Amino acid sequence: MNINRVIGLDQLRGICASSIMLMHFMSILHYEHDATTFFGRMGFYGVCMFYILSGLTLYIVYESKMNDGIIV
Repeated sequence: MNINRVIGLDQLRGICASSIMLMHFMSILHYEHDATTFFGRMGFYGVCMFYILSGLTLYIVYESKMNDGIIV
């Protein structure tokens, strides 16, 4: 099975997921994480970028199958 993967997108998604985990870890330590702090921005932007990149990755993987008429 040949899956069209873009390694750079997967790596960027991993960085975004790590920033989200770091924000949650900092909230466990009772660190304020609003949009004015570095960790807060990393977490908030990480969530947005993660969803955008996930949608783009799904499109890349399934685009050729949809054009060929293969429904998964």
